[in-house]
Amino acid sequence: MVPALLVEDAAKRYGRVLALDGVSLEVQPGELVGLLGPNGAGKSTLVKIACGLIRASRGRAEICGAPAGSPPARAALGYLAELFRFPVGSPPVLLLDEPTSALDPAGRRTVRALLEELRERKIGVLLNSHLLSEIELVCDRVVILARGRVVAEGRPEDLSRARGVEIETDEGIRHFPEARRDQIPGLVEQLVREGRQIYGVRVLATSLEEEYLEAVGGDKA
Repeated sequence: MVPALLVEDAAKRYGRVLALDGVSLEVQPGELVGLLGPNGAGKSTLVKIACGLIRASRGRAEICGAPAGSPPARAALGYLAELFRFPVGSPPVLLLDEPTSALDPAGRRTVRALLEELRERKIGVLLNSHLLSEIELVCDRVVILARGRVVAEGRPEDLSRARGVEIETDEGIRHFPEARRDQIPGLVEQLVREGRQIYGVRVLATSLEEEYLEAVGGDKA
């Protein structure tokens, strides 16, 4: 299957500034991919290369198999900027740049519903956003950029790390930091044998925000 968007080893230099340093990513038809990163990470440069607005210093970008910026690529591409003033039609590939930044919660929910519809229509979407909660809710995969490089990539649930199990009892909350999900029945049975009443069980994991901050290091959002 030809990717909706393909970027291979893309680099871009502005004078002495290296905005992108060998970035590669794919967006398949019907896949929603979130693009995260602090200011200056290279997100906007990557989007502009994919749109054909600027040319990469190295590497390549393709839209539905056509070189970025070529007439077939432009015909297959829709681009929605943060401050948009025009409709983008119904192309097979969409690049969305902070589409919910100026919206209230109701508007963001509407956008999420539209993104789900795009997935069903097999439209590939690259969503550039600072709102990690939005990315976590709607995206199939996440790509995190920092200092012009991909520093983390994967499904939101795969980027999180287990932090044990928390069980609420009549004596308070018990934390089992090394426990796994499949050990919960045994832990509950043990506590019941000890005479405890169980009010709730929660599997703990790091959030996308925590993994993002660790991946970008000291860079500011």
